[in-house]
Amino acid sequence: MTGSAEKAASVVERLRTMGAETPFETADLAATTQLLMQYGFTADDALDKMRMLGDVAQGNKEALSSIALGYAQMSSAQKVNLQDIKQMINGGFNPLQEISERTGESMESLYDRISKGKMTVDEITESLRAATSEGGKFYQSMDKQSQTLNGQLSSLRDNADQLLGSLTKGLSD
Repeated sequence: MTGSAEKAASVVERLRTMGAETPFETADLAATTQLLMQYGFTADDALDKMRMLGDVAQGNKEALSSIALGYAQMSSAQKVNLQDIKQMINGGFNPLQEISERTGESMESLYDRISKGKMTVDEITESLRAATSEGGKFYQSMDKQSQTLNGQLSSLRDNADQLLGSLTKGLSD
C-alpha cells in the first residue's frame, strides 16, 4: 500500500519502534495504519496521526480501533457526522468535549453545527492535537501506559515476536 518496498520497510521499522515503546503491539499498530491508509491517508500521515490516536486511546487496542475508524471515516468523507463522532466517543475520546472546553462553545451549539454540516475535520484534528499536546488531558498517555505492568508485558511480547522473526528470517527468505 505504500508504493515501494523501501517505503514499506521504513513504515514497518517505525511501527516496530512504536510497538516497542508503547503498550500497543506492532500488529495492532500495523492494522490501524493500514485502516488509515485504506481511507486515503499516506503512510507518513497515518503514522503521524497514530501517535495522537494512540494517546487518546490510552494504550487500549479496542479503543484505538474505534477512535481510528471514526476519525478515518470522517477524514475520508471530509465531513463530520454524528455517527463518526459517536464512534470516537465509544472508543473513549470525545472531541466535542475537548472543543467545548477549549473554546467555550456549548455542546448544543457543536451538535447543531454537526447537524448543519458546518463542523470541519480540521476542528476534530485540532481537538486531537490539543488533547495530546503538552498540557492536554492525554499528553504522552501511551508513554505513561507503557510503564504499567500491562504495558511492559505488551512490550515484552512485541520484542519477543520481533526476536523470533529475526531468528527465523533466514528460513523464510
